[in-house]
Amino acid sequence: MKEDMNVDEGSSILIINGAGGLGSFAIQLAKQLGLTVIATASRQDTIDWCKNLGADHVINHREALAPQLEELGYANGVRYVFHCFEVGLELGDLMKNVVGPCGKMAVIQYAKEGAYATIDGTDSWFNRKTLIHSFMFARSLHNVGIEKQGQLLNAVSEMIDAGNIKHTLSKTLTFDEAKELMLLQESGKSIGKLAMTV
Repeated sequence: MKEDMNVDEGSSILIINGAGGLGSFAIQLAKQLGLTVIATASRQDTIDWCKNLGADHVINHREALAPQLEELGYANGVRYVFHCFEVGLELGDLMKNVVGPCGKMAVIQYAKEGAYATIDGTDSWFNRKTLIHSFMFARSLHNVGIEKQGQLLNAVSEMIDAGNIKHTLSKTLTFDEAKELMLLQESGKSIGKLAMTV
């Protein structure tokens, strides 16, 4: 978030899938970076989870996002979008109607086939919008700037040790329950991080 998006303190960020494992961490990190956090969630338990982690606002990702952002005072979109779920054909709408002028969107998981074709290149160009791909293991996979990964992990460790970021483990299952864990993960309804003991 800090490195790839170069976020400015005091700006707004929309975290899509705020109650998921990555989104739960991203909410806390964004607050530490001084951002106004708008998270998406759709059930009362996930809304409460996001608010407890520090989200300033929570909107429903099962409804159109732009009108909800407008109600919060973001008629021109937000400065940053951190997309923590696989992105599909809604990518073009997000880039055009949710990412504000000079804004950036980071796609953390892969995009479904056809997603990139939905982007309005003219709108992105005229409004200087940036789409960022953030794959955690790209450095180690390609042996490029590996030391940066360690630096980032050390910075996060310091925040955790200081109590500024808390773990988001919500459920631990045994190896014998691996199928249940995978089904829960694939359902899109898990909250926080899931763990398996072996």
